[in-house]
Amino acid sequence: MRLRTCYTRHWWTWRRIATKKRVIRDEPSASTAFLELGRALVHLKNYEKALPVLRQAVEEMPESGIAHYELGLAMVKMGQWESALPEFQAAVVVTPASAQLHFYLGAVFARLKRVPEAAKEFETSLQQDPDHYQANLVYGHMLVLEGEPAAALPKLRKAAKLQPDSGEPHRYLADAYAQLGQEGIAQRERLLAERLGPPGRPEKLAPVFASETP
Repeated sequence: MRLRTCYTRHWWTWRRIATKKRVIRDEPSASTAFLELGRALVHLKNYEKALPVLRQAVEEMPESGIAHYELGLAMVKMGQWESALPEFQAAVVVTPASAQLHFYLGAVFARLKRVPEAAKEFETSLQQDPDHYQANLVYGHMLVLEGEPAAALPKLRKAAKLQPDSGEPHRYLADAYAQLGQEGIAQRERLLAERLGPPGRPEKLAPVFASETP
């Protein structure tokens, strides 16, 4: 049943790709067709083919935040973080009220070790949506990695409250409390993290995009 479901999902994706290719062939100025084709190729993890299509989508629709985001996402999934940065920056410029886009931009800055810029974007994301789980989690974890455990605690506690069934916030809380010398609380958080989820690798920044591994 799982194989049939997977095949059906991919069959519809392939059919959508064929349809979008026909639209582009027959109407080269059909801007949204480039975007939809690129997204479909990303869905199939065919990132190399997706890149030129999504670049064309951005060229056709420079004011589309989603087009810039999708191009940046394809670049991230190919490990091209430096190239992805201006695309996420452009997405935020044209869609400044999106907490999610500010979070993604912050995550790219964090991956590039540009901590002040990352912190600014995470702060903006949380101003727009204080209950953004990923922003609280990744920002808090970044602060732990930067040796600022006291500043990290409120973010990580909020993340733990937002997703009480996830062990990830508790892993990073354990590291924060250990840095603060509160080993008893740190051990309690470690045990809770083990009970709630698989072991993590807190020495690396929490993964953000689906293609990343912790």
